[in-house]
Amino acid sequence: MIHVNSKFHKILVACVVGSFLCVAIVALWLYVSVRANLLGYLHTLRDKEGYVSLQQIPQVLKNATVVAEDPGFYKRLPFGGSLITQQLVKLYIEKDKKYLGNNLEYNLQILFLSFCLDTSVFRDMQLELHLNKSWYGLGIQGVSQAAKIYFNKSTEHLNPTESIVLAGLTRSPALYDLRQGEVDSELNILWLQRAKDISRHMKEYGFEDQLDDMEITVYLLSHTQ
Repeated sequence: MIHVNSKFHKILVACVVGSFLCVAIVALWLYVSVRANLLGYLHTLRDKEGYVSLQQIPQVLKNATVVAEDPGFYKRLPFGGSLITQQLVKLYIEKDKKYLGNNLEYNLQILFLSFCLDTSVFRDMQLELHLNKSWYGLGIQGVSQAAKIYFNKSTEHLNPTESIVLAGLTRSPALYDLRQGEVDSELNILWLQRAKDISRHMKEYGFEDQLDDMEITVYLLSHTQ
């Protein structure tokens, strides 16, 4: 009886180990396959006209974008938690409708693809892609076009105030419309208030390039009439 039980135990262990190895192999294959497709798609984004490298983007704009979108961007572990990473993944999903499903399936896809991206692409490159693919209102996609249309200058020549304003537009481009100057119930220009909020948050997160509220107001109201 002891001999039989021992033999059965060995078979059971072998089955469990074999099953685990099969699952691991399938998971690895899926990761490698999806990762390759995702990286291929992101590579095509860099070939688009008007794409600018991170070196061409002012540090204030980079800092303000991180504060506005995801203050913990550079500190998060690669488990799908970064909002900037997830936004890049959503671009990939939406271009290929076969990935869309119900809410649970969609969220699981977001987490898995975010993990694939986060373990393959440095955060600086993710930020660069994000800045080039974000929407800035008026159908404007990419920080290069936004700088040209709103301020008539190239990205690298944006001053700190303009950089903070653009960083505030991507969360809700229709609401924070620089041209329309939409106001709330207290007649505050929403994009202007958004810029002030981001500047204050930059100070809270340790960035030294925040601006005074009055400096933002005077400059922007004199340049967006």
